[in-house]
Amino acid sequence: MNIYLLLAATGLFVLPGAQSFGTRPPRPTQVHPAAKPKPRPKVAAKAPAYGAKADSLDGIPGHHFGEPRSNFPELEARGFNNLDGYVTYSLRENQPDAPGWFGKHADQVHATYWFRNDQFAEFSAVISGVDGQRTLLADEVVYLFGKGQRISDSFGQATTRWTGRKVIVEYVDGHGEGRLVVNSQAVLAQVAAEKQARQKADAAARAASLKADNAVPRTH
Repeated sequence: MNIYLLLAATGLFVLPGAQSFGTRPPRPTQVHPAAKPKPRPKVAAKAPAYGAKADSLDGIPGHHFGEPRSNFPELEARGFNNLDGYVTYSLRENQPDAPGWFGKHADQVHATYWFRNDQFAEFSAVISGVDGQRTLLADEVVYLFGKGQRISDSFGQATTRWTGRKVIVEYVDGHGEGRLVVNSQAVLAQVAAEKQARQKADAAARAASLKADNAVPRTH
């Protein structure tokens, strides 16, 4: 008997390219690369919420935007109506018990309440005098709305703004005057929409008139 066949039969010798029955070759060791940590997504720096307190107040202390005129018994009409449908009111004179900070300081700060469709829509306040005197209103503005965003500081005027989802506030100081304006964003959007609708209607009317004029036969 061939010695190689004998050894192969006993499993002591494996022919080249052949595997012995009942045995498996060892699996090669798999080397896994070290798991790299996933990069953390970059988080944008959070912008200061300049309008947060203005939105929370939603008007002025004691009154929210959208309240009916009947909720303001301390006011009297000033008789001024503008083209956007606002009607102005102010605190009645000789009213020592006028409510709120603006009522208490009515002698120094002139406040105007603006109503549209008989609902509270805007508030403005003006104080005049030298720099030291105007800080009375400036300090109250910071107290009510927090730190604002300075948007301009030129030509002797500094403008600070608080922009929220419901309210936008602006305070302008300079040239011997400090002026606060508080607006309802919803009313501003409504005014803009109505103005745009009027412009479209006017343009359509002009186009129709021009078309009618062109349709008239010309006589020579």
